[in-house]
Amino acid sequence: MKKSILFLALAPLFSLAQTLDPNAFYISGYDDGVGVNIENGALLHIQGDLTNTNDGILNNDGIIELKGSFDNTGAVQFQPMGISGNEKAVKFIGSGTQVIKGDFTSPLTNSFYNLVIDKATSGSAVELQTNVQVDGSLVFGTATAGAASYTPTLGADYTNNANKGVIRTYSGTTDYELYIANANVDAVKGYPALGINSGVVASNSYVQTRGARGVGQGGLSRSVNTTGVNYVYPVGTATNGFQAVRFNFNALGGGDNKIRGLFCDGTDNPSGYVGKMSTNCVGCGGYYPTPDNQGVNILFGTSYD
Repeated sequence: MKKSILFLALAPLFSLAQTLDPNAFYISGYDDGVGVNIENGALLHIQGDLTNTNDGILNNDGIIELKGSFDNTGAVQFQPMGISGNEKAVKFIGSGTQVIKGDFTSPLTNSFYNLVIDKATSGSAVELQTNVQVDGSLVFGTATAGAASYTPTLGADYTNNANKGVIRTYSGTTDYELYIANANVDAVKGYPALGINSGVVASNSYVQTRGARGVGQGGLSRSVNTTGVNYVYPVGTATNGFQAVRFNFNALGGGDNKIRGLFCDGTDNPSGYVGKMSTNCVGCGGYYPTPDNQGVNILFGTSYD
């Protein structure tokens, strides 16, 4: 049996007037710096919501399994305690829609380290209602191995829902950014296998975007700093399912480059369907035949004299 240890900084943690959900976990500091520390090797399983508010502090070096939503509004900090260990994970394992809201964009102060999507119901969503930064890895599935900064810890104590669910970057018509700040190519793991015209429409283990243009910074952003390797954007939409793209860059700017990816359904675009290029090839001259589909078939890197 895996040992679970939970340290409370001060007690009582809160004195809220409203009725509290007995399945939820509340941290409320009220300017006293009240906090909860979760050690490396510890598991905190929450049947309801997790709320960190009123200058509360939640330091997580272990694993938090969460069946409800996560509200980090007005907290002093939510962050991993140290740099050692391979956990520092929040796992969303609920059956319905789970919501992330509050402050999650301050590196190592208010942000996720390892974010795991492993829900109990196929196709159900973890929905962003705020911009979210992940400093370590985004992982689909409890047992997924090979992700940078995260090593799965399996055992009878842990919930393993076999890679169900998606993470949604919009709420209604409002879009949010999911930013993976770790530039390692394996900072995103557990998505379905990539294929061209495979005929398989995956409904789990991807980043679900709204499928529309004009979303601002909404969608999946990745930090990219290496050429000649494959960066995968496991994106898609509710309408078209998993529609991933893979980039291999031959040139990059200095430092980390934030590059965003999303998939557009295009069905509401009066100019045509997004993702299909015009058959008009400007500047092609007589070297190319008329395309046999709705795109321009150009063999790049070939010289025609």
